[in-house]
Amino acid sequence: MKNNLKTFLSLSLMSYKSLYAFLDIKSFLLIKVLNPFFQLLFFILLIKYSYSPVDVKNHIMNNSLLLGAYNAFFGVGFVMLQERRSGTLSLIVASTINKFHFFIGRAFFHIIDGIFSVFLGLLLSCVFFNVGLSIENIIWFFIITICSMFSLMGFGLMIGSLGFYARDLNLLMNLCLFLLWILSGALVPSTNLPIVLAETSKFLPLSNSIEALNLLSGMASYLIIYPELLYEILKGILYFLIGYFSLIYFEKKSRNDASLDSY
Repeated sequence: MKNNLKTFLSLSLMSYKSLYAFLDIKSFLLIKVLNPFFQLLFFILLIKYSYSPVDVKNHIMNNSLLLGAYNAFFGVGFVMLQERRSGTLSLIVASTINKFHFFIGRAFFHIIDGIFSVFLGLLLSCVFFNVGLSIENIIWFFIITICSMFSLMGFGLMIGSLGFYARDLNLLMNLCLFLLWILSGALVPSTNLPIVLAETSKFLPLSNSIEALNLLSGMASYLIIYPELLYEILKGILYFLIGYFSLIYFEKKSRNDASLDSY
């Protein structure tokens, strides 16, 4: 058990370093600090002047949650694509390693990085807009962030499993991410969406987490927040199950069609 955990953490850390080891301190500050902050600042100011008067505190928390969506979604979804580009996907398939554990392990430090981005954006935005949050709100915000990232990881695994068969997922993954942003309710209230899109958003990640944050900002009873978190976790479990069986299916299909080494 101890050796398995050590292997899991080592693999996750090496995967993360392979992506960001080239960054110097200046590049790190620009990419991991200023970029998320200005992205958050843009959306908050846009919402503030579009829906004036508006509760800035509510939108700061909602849009801060979106900062971690990229890490959680792409952290899992792009693993196959990265392995294909480096020419190691066929070696992974030929190995005896558990593919599901491998791909989830690759995303572990991306989730930590995503949580860092979320709370850094939240902190800078609260300072910039002079908004205070109670310790209780911060604790609940952390719980909601974990639930949303779990659901996003499952969704990323489901979409990313296509990487066993498809040569490029950039268009599909980015399209899915922007749809998640739009339909989550953080940028556009779900009540302002067409009925079809509003109903669709209920089956996608983030929507219940954003609703939980809205209830939290509205000082609602915490008993009302629990069902939203439960729905988010159940969606994540469903996505993980679909993603797991999709991995098995597309791995088998890529073997039969000899598409593992296609670029």
